[in-house]
Amino acid sequence: MYRPRMKFSLGTSLLAALALALIAAAALAWPPEEPAKSKSGPGGPVKFEKLRWMTGAWRCADPKEPLEEHWTEARNGVMVGMSRIGDDPERTIYEIILIEDRAPQPLMSIRHFGKGLSVRDKRVVNFKLTKADDKEAVFDDPYNDFPSKIIYRLASENKLLVRLENKDNSRSKEFPMQRIKP
Repeated sequence: MYRPRMKFSLGTSLLAALALALIAAAALAWPPEEPAKSKSGPGGPVKFEKLRWMTGAWRCADPKEPLEEHWTEARNGVMVGMSRIGDDPERTIYEIILIEDRAPQPLMSIRHFGKGLSVRDKRVVNFKLTKADDKEAVFDDPYNDFPSKIIYRLASENKLLVRLENKDNSRSKEFPMQRIKP
């Protein structure tokens, strides 16, 4: 098989070396992301395991807010959530939610679907878990308009408060949820 010889000149080699050096310098200069701190532990990282209390089925206690959420137990570092928002079959929003135990901190990813699992939003929205303890989990995405923060707060064994906020807290929405009995 014939293979043409590739010619490298000194200029090409220097240019390639300069490009690699610039990429390496940029990678080293990029500030490392600091791991999130848990308010429940003295300066330790946020623990994915602290989210066990979210598992189960929840429904909004306000009949004017047709919303329900279901969370699986964590397996292999992933919790799966499903949310149904609305009663109108043509306009109901279905959310698939993953909480993955990633480094340096767990990540919640949300995607919206409509009837027939048609994609409603082309992008996946990602929220970093910035606080987790036995009764509260806070997820942040400073680049998302609304919500930029999602807070899950366990009020009692069968009551959950889900709060959505924007960056400056000038807009918020709360959903009082009750555990659905099987």
